[in-house]
Amino acid sequence: MAKRSKTIRNIELLAPAGGEEQLIAAVENGADAVYLGGTLFNARMNAANFDDDAMQRSLDYAHARGVRIYVTMNTLLRDDELPEALEYAKKLYAMGVDALIIQDLGLGRVIHQALPDFPLHLSTQATVSDADGVRAAQALGYKRVVLAREVSLDKLRAIHAALDEDPGRGAAPDLEVFVHGALCICYSGQCQLSRYYGGRSGNRGACAQPCRLLYTVTPASTAPYNAYALSPKDLCMIDRLGDLIEAGAASFKIEGRMKSAEYVATVTAIYRKYIDEYLQNGYYRVSDADRFALAQIFNRGGFTEGYVNGDPGRKLMCSGLPKNHGIRIGTVSFAKKGSALIDVALDAPALTKDSGGSAASDGFPLMIGDAIEIRRTGQNAQTDLIVESRMISYLKPVAARPLPQSGRRPDKAAKGVQTPAPKTVRIGDLKSDVKPGDIVFRMSSKAQLDAACSTVSRPSRKRDVDLQLFCYGDTFTLNAETVARPGEQEWASLRKVRAQTFLSAAELGDSSTTILSADRIEAQLRKTGSTPFAVRNVIIKGNDFEGLRISDVNDLRRRCLETLEQETVFRRDLPAEAPAEPIMEVPPADASLVPSAGGPLPSYDALADLPGGAVMVRDLGALYRAASVASPTTPVTVATTASAETPAAAPVIADRSLNVYNRETAAALQFLGAAGFRPSAETLEPGPGFDWPVMVLEHRIDDCTLESSRGHRLRVVNPAGCDKTLIFAADSTGGTQ
Repeated sequence: MAKRSKTIRNIELLAPAGGEEQLIAAVENGADAVYLGGTLFNARMNAANFDDDAMQRSLDYAHARGVRIYVTMNTLLRDDELPEALEYAKKLYAMGVDALIIQDLGLGRVIHQALPDFPLHLSTQATVSDADGVRAAQALGYKRVVLAREVSLDKLRAIHAALDEDPGRGAAPDLEVFVHGALCICYSGQCQLSRYYGGRSGNRGACAQPCRLLYTVTPASTAPYNAYALSPKDLCMIDRLGDLIEAGAASFKIEGRMKSAEYVATVTAIYRKYIDEYLQNGYYRVSDADRFALAQIFNRGGFTEGYVNGDPGRKLMCSGLPKNHGIRIGTVSFAKKGSALIDVALDAPALTKDSGGSAASDGFPLMIGDAIEIRRTGQNAQTDLIVESRMISYLKPVAARPLPQSGRRPDKAAKGVQTPAPKTVRIGDLKSDVKPGDIVFRMSSKAQLDAACSTVSRPSRKRDVDLQLFCYGDTFTLNAETVARPGEQEWASLRKVRAQTFLSAAELGDSSTTILSADRIEAQLRKTGSTPFAVRNVIIKGNDFEGLRISDVNDLRRRCLETLEQETVFRRDLPAEAPAEPIMEVPPADASLVPSAGGPLPSYDALADLPGGAVMVRDLGALYRAASVASPTTPVTVATTASAETPAAAPVIADRSLNVYNRETAAALQFLGAAGFRPSAETLEPGPGFDWPVMVLEHRIDDCTLESSRGHRLRVVNPAGCDKTLIFAADSTGGTQ
C-alpha cells in the first residue's frame, strides 16, 4: 500500500447505471459521479438506458444530492449520423448533463465547436496509453482522458509526471482509470471480433462477446491452463487505491452498466469506504468481509489486478466457466437417486484475498432465497458442467455423515479411521441428477441482496446545508445555503445555491403560552426528513421568539428547503449558432503511402516506416510525437524493427487503429498533424480481404490457432519486433505476409 503524500487531490468515485434503480443505488452508496447511456450512440445499447424523461429525473435527483452525471456517446459514427448526434448532445447540454464520454474524435470535434463549454471525456476506446496521447486529447478540447485498461502503474505515474511538467499548456486533463468490473482481453476500441463473426460491432454498441466462448487451442500446449482462452477475470483494485492515487489517477471508474442495482450498490459502497479511509488516514486494510462481499456479488473465478504490474500471464484469465462463479460453499455428501433432497457438507470458512475461488460458507448465512449452482468437472478437464441452478426453497441442518477415508464413496460410512464431519445441511426441491462429490456454489445471497436493496428503497443521501435564522422585530427570516465539497466548485451543476423564506408576526397563529428556547428551535431546524439535505451548521441571531411555535419553525424550514431544492435544478441555455467550420474533403489515400494489403504489422501502436519517406502512426500519442517536432530538420526516432530515423518533415499517415469513420475524425487528426489516413477497420468487410487484426492484446498468448465452440477460427501471432499479441481471422489475409 502506498503511503499518502502530503497533498491529496480530490478523488472521484465514478459508478455505472444502466437504469434509474442503478442510478439511485450509485448515488445512495457514495458515488461522486454516475455514468449512463441515453437513447442514442452509446456502447451499451442493450442496457435499459435513459429516455429523455428518465434522464431529466435522474439529473435533478443527482444534482440535488451533489452528484454529477456523465452521459456516454461512445460509439463510432458515420457522416450521416453526426447531425443527429450533435442535436442529441445539444439536448443533453440544455438538460444539464455534466459531461459527455466520447470515443469518436469527429463527434467530439463537432460538439466542441458548437458547445465549447460542454466538458468532454475521451473514452478508453480511444486507446490512450501515454502522455502524448493525453496531450493530443487536450489539444482537441478534452477535459479528461479515460486511459486504456492496459496502462500499468508505472506508466500511469510516468504520464502524470510528464503532464505536470507542462504548466504552459494549461490545466492537464484529469486521468481516469478503471478499478473494478469486467475486462476486455482486447484493447478497447480495437476489437473487430464480434463484428467479423456476427455483424455486431463493439464500436457501434452491440458487442456479442464472442471472447467469452469456449476455444480449442492448437497446439494444446499453448494454453493448457485455460479453455476459455480469451475470457479474463474481472478487475478488482481494492488493494491498490492508494497506489493509484499517488500515481496520479483523479477518477476511479467501476465498470457495469449491464449489472444489477444490487451489484452497483455493493461495489460502490465498498470502494467509497476505502477511498475515504485512505484520504483520511493515509492507509487502510480491506476486511475479509468486504472481500467476500465483492466476490459474492460477482466474480469470474476470483479477481485480477489487471495490468497494474504489467501482463499477469495466466492469472489474468478465468477458468472453468466464463461467467459469474459465485462462492463455493460445499460438496454434495449424500444424494439418493429419485429424491429431490441432497445433503451438502459445508466448507470451512476461508475468507481470503481470492474468495471467489476459495471455500467460504459464512460471509452471509446460508438461507432460503439464496441462489445456488451445482457443478462437476466436464468432459474437458478445464471446463465445468452445470448440473443444477435454482433458488433454495428448503433448507434444514442435519446430522453430518462422517467423511470416509480417501477412495471411499462419501455417502457410505467408512470402517476404520474417519475424519471429522463438517457442518451439513439438507437442501430440497432439486430436479437434476445430482451426485455425491458435486460442488455447490452460492450464486447470490438473499441477505446481501436485501441489504443492497434497502439502500435503494430508502434513499438517505444528503447534501450539506447551512441555516441562519434571524429573529428580529416582526419578521422571522430563514436563509439556507448549500455547502460545496472539495472539487465541486468547478462544476456548474454543483454551484452553491441559496434560498430564503420569511414569516411575519401577522402570519403567526395564536400565541404560544411557552416561549421556545434557541436549542429547541435549532433541533426543529435540523429535522430535514425526506429532503435531500442535511444541516451542517445552524446560526440563530436575535432572541425575540415570542409567538413562534414549533409548527411555525417547521413551516419555515419546509418552505426554505423546498425552495433550495428547486434552486439545485441545473439547466443551460444553448449558445447562439456559430458558423460551422467546413468539413474537410479528404482525397483517396495515396497507395504509395500505405503498406500493402495484408502486410505485417512490425510495431502495432508506434511508428512504422513507409515508402516515400512517410511514417504511419497507430495511436494518438504517436501522432502527437510525429507531428509536434519543433524543427523540420530535427529527426524523429520511429519504433520499427530497425529503429530507423525518419525526417520530422515526413508525411504522417494515421492508420486504421485511429478509427477514422467519418470526415470530421479525419479533420481532427489533420488538426493534430496527420497528412492522410487509412479508414477504420470498421469499414472493412469481413472475409479474405480483411487485412487487420480482429484483436490486439497486451496479454501474451503464444502463436497458436483458436477455434470457438461456434466454429470461429483465429490465428494468434506475435510478429517480430512487436510488443503486442495480434489475433487475425483465419480466413483473412491479415498477418500472413
